[in-house]
Amino acid sequence: MFSRERLSRVSLEDHPNSSREREKSVIYSPFIHLHAYQPPRKLIVEGRIIFDISGENIYQGGFNQKVWNESYQPVLNAGILDTPFTGFNFFGSIRDWIKDKDPGSWLKIRKIATDRKNAVLADPYLHPILPLLPDRDKRLLVRIGIEAFKQDYGFVPLGFWLPEMAVDKSTLNILAEEGVRFVILRRDQVLTDTNTSVCKVKTRSGDILVYLSDLDLSGTLAFGDISNADAFADELVSNLNRRGSLFMAVDFETFGHHRGWGSVEFLRYLVSNSLPSRGVRGNFDNTAGYASVVDYSSWSCPHSLGRWTGRCNCDGANASTMELKQKLYECLITNLEETNRRLDSKTESDIWQRDFVSWFLSQRQRISNGKSVVLEGKYKEDFKKKLIALVGLTSCGWFFGNSDSIERKIPIETLSFLNR
Repeated sequence: MFSRERLSRVSLEDHPNSSREREKSVIYSPFIHLHAYQPPRKLIVEGRIIFDISGENIYQGGFNQKVWNESYQPVLNAGILDTPFTGFNFFGSIRDWIKDKDPGSWLKIRKIATDRKNAVLADPYLHPILPLLPDRDKRLLVRIGIEAFKQDYGFVPLGFWLPEMAVDKSTLNILAEEGVRFVILRRDQVLTDTNTSVCKVKTRSGDILVYLSDLDLSGTLAFGDISNADAFADELVSNLNRRGSLFMAVDFETFGHHRGWGSVEFLRYLVSNSLPSRGVRGNFDNTAGYASVVDYSSWSCPHSLGRWTGRCNCDGANASTMELKQKLYECLITNLEETNRRLDSKTESDIWQRDFVSWFLSQRQRISNGKSVVLEGKYKEDFKKKLIALVGLTSCGWFFGNSDSIERKIPIETLSFLNR
């Protein structure tokens, strides 16, 4: 159980948060950030299956095992995460899966993170679109994510990955209040006159650094020609000479899972041979200028997050799919807010939020490995509903348009359970 003071902010003993320390330290320096995420694939509460999208009936070990075999493990074994050119984050849900299924590889990841503290980011453990949540739930997930990160890696995170890079001023205020020093966004998510890849945004608790992913270079890594690592390195050096810094952020699964084995070899050669042979050593000047954030922006929807509220069709959604998305989102948010109000009325304070964080962390391995979640205590029925609603709001449940992707089962079946 955590004290209220412990959860209200990260202590200065744990985290150098003074302006002097901020100025002295190089916060983040990789060229390429790899974002690894898989949702909870099977949610079981008190023996009852809420949803099952594990894919265990399709692939041996399920979809997580497939992505691990094709992407995460080959990249890890190739030594790509050990180089100064890459940063990474494994979401809490996939970290717990790795710990359970391949503890030896988890120890290797933990060692890399310990050696390269500046290069690994925290996350909110679950993957809802934070700007679309009530502020108290944003804060709740930020605290869960920071505590889970500390449990896993043994140190306080400097940076934080926002699901789908979705951002608003309120989210940045909360992150800064909780001790987070930097986030990653796309360049078009901030308004700035500078051409560098890092800027500062003012919050209620001081400045937060923002590292800006280049759209064109990131797009090349994700979808373009990556047949020649040396040619790509020459392009990076040319950009670096013109702009002083550059940065790319892509889904980890791009390499191996989406783009085949050759993409892993491309990335390995790029960071192990092409960039070092060109004398590339560092990145970023952290004397950044100020910028303002574009509220309700993300890296995967240019329409004020309408992809997750049923108010745009940037994913090719037809009218009926958009209507379904809107209904699912609004009903799950209503369930979440009603549960919050019930808990408020039972405690006449926010003490239940502290208890929820503690309980969630005690159940995290079960949540992410398809094992039955154990409920206990006087708030157990409300905690059950809150957990199911939060998991139901997982972003990939809304991500695809008219496709019959299994991820749509997450909001549909969680809401069906809550309504029953």
